[in-house]
Amino acid sequence: MQDGRNTLTVLDLFSGIGGISLGLERAGPFRTIAFCEALEARRRILRRHWPDVPIHDDVRTLDGRSFGAGSSRSVDVICTG
Repeated sequence: MQDGRNTLTVLDLFSGIGGISLGLERAGPFRTIAFCEALEARRRILRRHWPDVPIHDDVRTLDGRSFGAGSSRSVDVICTG
């Protein structure tokens, strides 16, 4: 388990069911801090597997303040599916 000191934060856009974030989290020191996915069925799956991570439904209205960008929770990696 990662201790968070050297963990890179991830913003996952067009997330689908979170396959890219899952792969990143399993491969290295990554932690997803927000998802953005338009389809409700896929957002339900994301909520089940990442219950504490904010999930947004529209990339056009995504605002960094909603997931802590600019604070101690900056985004290191942006991935898209």
